[in-house]
Amino acid sequence: MKTTYILVLFFGSTLLVAQNIEVSGGNSFCNGIDGTYTKSADVNERPSYVFDNWRVQWTGSRWELFYAGASGTSYELVYYNTIDTPTPPASSLSAWKPRVTGANGCGTSETQIVTVSGAGAATTLSSETLAITKNKLRIYPNPATERITISGLKNKERFGIYNLLGAEMLTGALIDNGEIEIKRFSNGLYFLKLDNGTTLKFIKE
Repeated sequence: MKTTYILVLFFGSTLLVAQNIEVSGGNSFCNGIDGTYTKSADVNERPSYVFDNWRVQWTGSRWELFYAGASGTSYELVYYNTIDTPTPPASSLSAWKPRVTGANGCGTSETQIVTVSGAGAATTLSSETLAITKNKLRIYPNPATERITISGLKNKERFGIYNLLGAEMLTGALIDNGEIEIKRFSNGLYFLKLDNGTTLKFIKE
């Protein structure tokens, strides 16, 4: 019985480690970005990953690595990847691009490279991957300046758009590939909530 217990602990630990991703390559402006990111709650139906004040998660149209702050309510995009995979893509599959606008120099250089790896990162686009991502709701472009388009809707849906403070900015109804004008919104992060229970994130620039 004792031997069996030890084996269970060993395999349990292995499974937990397998869910992690590794990030490395941060420069002096964002050296806190390097580390082991642990699987957290699902966001937009895909797992998110957390390390200190940093987050990796799916927005509905792309993967993002951003600074969330100690409270988790701040937002500063650093890197992103637009390849459609069920878990964050490894750098060997698709390069993570740096944000080239911003104030603090973290992720603002086109030559700055970050490496994403680990057992929790996607390394291939298999037929299974394509089946998982088929018919998912998406917002594009993201970031956007004047309007966003929502694709993947099966039925007409009521929607609401909310800012980071939870204030309602706009309501209406959408059909598949319907557009929403956002050019009057202030720059920042917003959440689009549908009556079907789905919440998607987008950025107005």
